[in-house]
Amino acid sequence: MRIHYDDNWGDDPLEAGRWLARVRSQALSRRGALAFRALEAALLAQPRHRLIAGELADSRGDFCALGSLASHKGAAKVWLQGHAYQDDEEIMDWAEARLDVPKWVAWMIMEANDERASPAPEVRWDDLLHFARRWIRNPTEVYREWKAARLAP
Repeated sequence: MRIHYDDNWGDDPLEAGRWLARVRSQALSRRGALAFRALEAALLAQPRHRLIAGELADSRGDFCALGSLASHKGAAKVWLQGHAYQDDEEIMDWAEARLDVPKWVAWMIMEANDERASPAPEVRWDDLLHFARRWIRNPTEVYREWKAARLAP
């Protein structure tokens, strides 16, 4: 299950603002910019331009966007296979520690891959390449759009 700005926060009306501030800080940081550039490079380096959803890698050698980035950075495919997104926090922490991708940027990549992109693997690849390139070209504008989409009723 994905983490959204209103999940499990009880009665704290300020938590949504704190969450958005964390996402903004990481997405617009130098490390965030480097992560989006690395994602673009990883996608372009894939031999098959297709992305799966819901797990980092499968037995056929296909990856999700974050799995593609991990593979491109040398993460062991054996570890990647079978790691479904059962625990977003675990994957986000792993991406931050092992891939140098800010935690909330990793979440944004997973969300774009699984919830915002086309279900067709080849089209999903195109969608995520477009996603990465938009963040590279104009991160402030893309963040504003991203924020508005999350806060819309």
